[in-house]
Amino acid sequence: QDSSPMRDLELRMQLSLFLIKLLRQIDQHLLDQQQTSLPMTLAKVKAYLLEHLGEDLSVKDMANVIHCSSSNLSALFSKNEGTSPAEYFTRLKMKEAHRLLLESTHNLKEISQQLGYSNERYFSMVFKNYYHSAPGRYRKANALS
Repeated sequence: QDSSPMRDLELRMQLSLFLIKLLRQIDQHLLDQQQTSLPMTLAKVKAYLLEHLGEDLSVKDMANVIHCSSSNLSALFSKNEGTSPAEYFTRLKMKEAHRLLLESTHNLKEISQQLGYSNERYFSMVFKNYYHSAPGRYRKANALS
């Protein structure tokens, strides 16, 4: 087989261009895949949190749901929710506390335990930070007559 140096060079250039184009397509595909999987990943964690409001979950526990590190989960929440996973979880608990106070007859101890707080005083303090009123006072002021 007789091949000239120019022909070899031309084939190498074509092969190089083909590989560069292929790598760009693979890179774009991976980027597209990551863009679509991030919202699903975040949705999975959010659903898990809603199902486990009665637990005292750490960020590590939350990260284990999607098999990532605590720092990666924190970055994901910060970028997409503007808050930390722990703060997001607390906000969910406080929304549920608000609902329970206004729609149930459970006492504060039962509500705090239902939301994973072993200490009623701590629950009351967190609630007050969110709603600027102690839970009992909030319930009385907002009770439907």
